Amino acid sequence: MEWQQLIKVYNSVWEINKAQSDKLIIIRTGITMKKHVPTFTISSLTQATHRALRVPKTAITTAIIAASLASAPAFANLNGSIKGKVKTEQANQSLAGITVTARSNVMPKARTVTTKEDGSYDLPQLKPGTYELTFEDSSGVTQTITVDVLLEQTSSANVVLGGKKDNVEVITVTGSKLFRQGKSALTNSLGEEGINNVPVGQDYRDLLKLVPGIELSANSTLGPSAGGSGVDNSYGFDGVNVSLPMYGNLASEPSTHDVAFVTMDRGGAKAVGFNRSGGFSIDTVSKSGTDEFHGNIEYKIQPKTFVATPVGEESFELDKNWLTASLSGPLIEDTLYFYTSYYRPEETKANKNTAYGEVKDYESIRDEYFAKLTWAPTDDILINISQRTSDKEVKGDSIAAYEMDTVSVGSKADQDIFTLDGSWILGSATTLSFQYSKFELETGSQPDTPLSVVPSLSSQLDINNLAQMGYFSVPSLRDYDPDEGFSEAQIAAYNAGATALINTYGYLEDGVMKGSGGVGAFATYDNQNFYRDSFEVSLEHELSWGDAYHTLHFGVKWEEGEEQLTRLSNGWGSIAYIGGLVDADANTDGFDPANAIYRARVQQMSLATADGAPVTGINSETRSLNFEINDTIEVGDWTYNLGLLISQDTWYGQGLKAKSGTISG
Repeated sequence: MEWQQLIKVYNSVWEINKAQSDKLIIIRTGITMKKHVPTFTISSLTQATHRALRVPKTAITTAIIAASLASAPAFANLNGSIKGKVKTEQANQSLAGITVTARSNVMPKARTVTTKEDGSYDLPQLKPGTYELTFEDSSGVTQTITVDVLLEQTSSANVVLGGKKDNVEVITVTGSKLFRQGKSALTNSLGEEGINNVPVGQDYRDLLKLVPGIELSANSTLGPSAGGSGVDNSYGFDGVNVSLPMYGNLASEPSTHDVAFVTMDRGGAKAVGFNRSGGFSIDTVSKSGTDEFHGNIEYKIQPKTFVATPVGEESFELDKNWLTASLSGPLIEDTLYFYTSYYRPEETKANKNTAYGEVKDYESIRDEYFAKLTWAPTDDILINISQRTSDKEVKGDSIAAYEMDTVSVGSKADQDIFTLDGSWILGSATTLSFQYSKFELETGSQPDTPLSVVPSLSSQLDINNLAQMGYFSVPSLRDYDPDEGFSEAQIAAYNAGATALINTYGYLEDGVMKGSGGVGAFATYDNQNFYRDSFEVSLEHELSWGDAYHTLHFGVKWEEGEEQLTRLSNGWGSIAYIGGLVDADANTDGFDPANAIYRARVQQMSLATADGAPVTGINSETRSLNFEINDTIEVGDWTYNLGLLISQDTWYGQGLKAKSGTISG
């Protein structure tokens, strides 16, 4: 097995080597000026949605949960923090030992720290939400402010304690924060109120509209290009990587109704969070239960009268509706909260017609269940466990404007996302965090018109019944063009055969039979499953050294991804008429190009090997091990980041080859 070491400084480009395994070393440095900018005012974190916790009863999830509850947990960062300084009106009064208490309805237990000699304090690993901070000195003087904490951001809250006992003042820290303290990146972070006020849509992909500095892509598979290709971005849902293993594109579709906070990065220079994206990274945190019971039911409808009916060869009446419901609250007061939701989007296309006439209705229904527990066994330990399950079924799909009703396909997609994360404050300057996640996406599609014919290298195509052989692309007539390299006689012979096929399989338009349509049956049976398991743990320690304040970060992450692919042809798969027009550079060994009249594209798994054995499915795997070290150095109003990220990736599969254009592995 070969190895290659690669070094990346900022955003310099690197490509995957043809070898099956690479090492990637990323050295990241950055300098930013610290800004004490306040955050949005965010309403209470509780507008919930729908139903049940459906955790797969697998050995690994059972073992992980048992281990987390029975042992001292080690925990990942899906939180934020508050930092600041306390001053007093009396010049000679000591600033050390002032008690700072943070309370929020999203935290089962309050967090309490004391100020250092210079009056500074730090409240790390806080769940995103609105907090009430209470400051109290030894004489009983108190002051209260409210501060909003956003995902992966540090909110700054400085106060001046008055000299009068019980002098309580409530201040709300408000404003917009487009970058994080101590990070040279183009960043945006929004809370629930901000997300609700922006019409981003229902699906996770709609959140990409909020990423700063990129042009939104209409591509339904690849993400927007933001410094790399569309597969160089990082997509997180509760910290879980929801891109497809070994592809990098976003093909999964969790909904956004449960999203409470979202944070986005483009660029940056910090070895924290194992961010290897060559484009942008986006992460979200779902809603949580609070200390009060909340419930919500919502139904949205977009009837066909709201949508213009398409005019042309394809017409249909489109109806959409969305049902969301949620319930949340405390299970054990000040200790255990729950949040659960249900989501059901439906889409139908009725009275559908194509160039071939009336076709079956289209229907898409998805049932998505989500449940989350937030547990604080002590003041210093916080654990989140969640399970998301989505089942989607589509009927009558893939009938285009110039296709027959029989070419439709049905499909199913089952998605499960399990997370277990938390944080443990080991002392006044040290925190430990971890996350285990399990992502599963199992998809399958089946033609609505299964064919009985079985392809083989020894059998023949029944050219008199092409619509029963597979998916047949009806040809159209061609004009003579000398630049194509074919003679007028060849074009005439092609058109003679094409005319007969058009008259048999074409569609009628203005009294004339036309080609370029599709008849027969959908070409393939497709089963494609994706799995990813990931575990990461990090340790952060803060210390003062001279005039500098250091935040040391150490992290390790293991990740394993897998793709299982089985793809069979329905009959002879895709069939095309070529009428003896074979490209000059085509391989024509063993036959006369003039005798090549039809071409069938058959999946290899539908054929037998030379010894008669069937071709098995394809399993591909990738394993990644990552280490990162980062030192955030604060000196005055400046912040410096010095970090190192080392990754070792190993690929297992068939036909591995280099892919140009990807820069993030």
